[in-house]
Amino acid sequence: LWQRLGPRLVPTSDVRAALALAAADERTAAIVYRTDLVADRSGRLRVEASLPMPTDVSIELVGAALRGGQVTEARAYLEFLSSPTAAAVARRHGFGVTGSDA
Repeated sequence: LWQRLGPRLVPTSDVRAALALAAADERTAAIVYRTDLVADRSGRLRVEASLPMPTDVSIELVGAALRGGQVTEARAYLEFLSSPTAAAVARRHGFGVTGSDA
């Protein structure tokens, strides 16, 4: 896989730049998460190879309401993020969801 894709990889500042470059030039390849590819609207990108996700690794996003800010609104937002509605939105964008409310 590296022999085939390595010469086509171009370093970029972030994943959005990598996707834009790969969409603009078919000779270029990008390594991104599948969720980044789901967000692409160009219609020019395709998956050339997929790497298996290790079963013993998970990515966890954490949020907190901080004192001195709009704590009530922050807590309400964090509650929403734990809701089935938010889980459905996350799944629609290619994310896996875990947790009791998911």
